[in-house]
Amino acid sequence: MRILVPLDGSQLAEYALGAAAQIARESPDSRIDLLTVITISTMAGTYDYPQVISYQVDSGIDTSSAYLHDIKHRQTLGQLNVEAHVEVGVPSDTICAKAHELKSDFILMTSHGRTGLARIAMGSVAEDVARKSHIPTMILKVSELTFAKNVSAEPFSLLIPLDGAPLAETVLPYAATIAKVFHGAVTLLQVIPTTSHDPKKTEDLSHQSETYLFSMQQRMQKEGFAVRVKTLWGDPVAQIQHYATDPAHGVDLVAMATHGRTGPEKLAFGSVAESVLHRVALPVLLINPANPD
Repeated sequence: MRILVPLDGSQLAEYALGAAAQIARESPDSRIDLLTVITISTMAGTYDYPQVISYQVDSGIDTSSAYLHDIKHRQTLGQLNVEAHVEVGVPSDTICAKAHELKSDFILMTSHGRTGLARIAMGSVAEDVARKSHIPTMILKVSELTFAKNVSAEPFSLLIPLDGAPLAETVLPYAATIAKVFHGAVTLLQVIPTTSHDPKKTEDLSHQSETYLFSMQQRMQKEGFAVRVKTLWGDPVAQIQHYATDPAHGVDLVAMATHGRTGPEKLAFGSVAESVLHRVALPVLLINPANPD
């Protein structure tokens, strides 16, 4: 497994290192690629002379290379296969391009990290990367310093909200990869966004959801996963947030597609995914199915 970790020199951005190390240690033959992006506009400032810009870029590359060399040899990443990369460009575009070039399996970023070598507003960059990249992006909240609890003491738990649409299901193989790495259990959740008082409609929607989730459950169970299913009613974002953050469910990661605009009640799943990212203080895995390989 190849994991790309963009860093901007801030301590907040470096919180992603612990999570990357956790995943890498659980997955044989893993590699972590560290990336710092230098932006010419911020490095050049008010100067517009080519030689000044060139000097600033060269200096930035040297500083960033030294920084990543230090990161690479930290105890957190001890005995792991780690490579360092410095690029010049627009942060989100450069991260997406580098992930594609390196054939990364996942991009792992924190949701904050507002200053540093490249002066990247890491939170907004992470969201921009998730929207643009066809490679799944895991966004770690700074309140969660680790990716998963001690899996030997308590099973890893992954929540996958679905809306009944094929596009929303594109997250399944990527989520399954993480679940397999941590020998985890999966919960498939469908929220029906209706408050209909028509008993027949309510019964029909419930039956549709149960049938759909059962088919998805069987599909994943055939691949060896422990899978639970759950149907809830009401506001999708609120219900996903409530389920994910309830300590009784022990959710470690929420995995969603960032698009998927059809399904029961025509749920605009892309906007739901982004709202969940903002409101749930857990790691979130996002995949943009609009950008396939």
